[in-house]
Amino acid sequence: MTLAVWARLVGQTRGDNIKVTGRKELHIGNEVFVCFEKDFDLKKLHLYPIECRSEGALEVSFTPFFPPANNRNEAFYSLLQQTVLKR
Repeated sequence: MTLAVWARLVGQTRGDNIKVTGRKELHIGNEVFVCFEKDFDLKKLHLYPIECRSEGALEVSFTPFFPPANNRNEAFYSLLQQTVLKR
């Protein structure tokens, strides 16, 4: 599956309980990553997953169990960058 097809599938809001809240395109090393930030509403709590995929088909997901905060999201993106650069 190409990155463009994956982005169209994953980037859609699905039903009432999962909403896409953000999209980022990252250039790390020679790879392009597309990441989607989501809000998964479970009624009693919310999860805020981030799903990413590169052109090289590397997929990474992050699901914090607390309200979203820039420092948690930025920590994820920082870890993603460090991981990819070490591959």
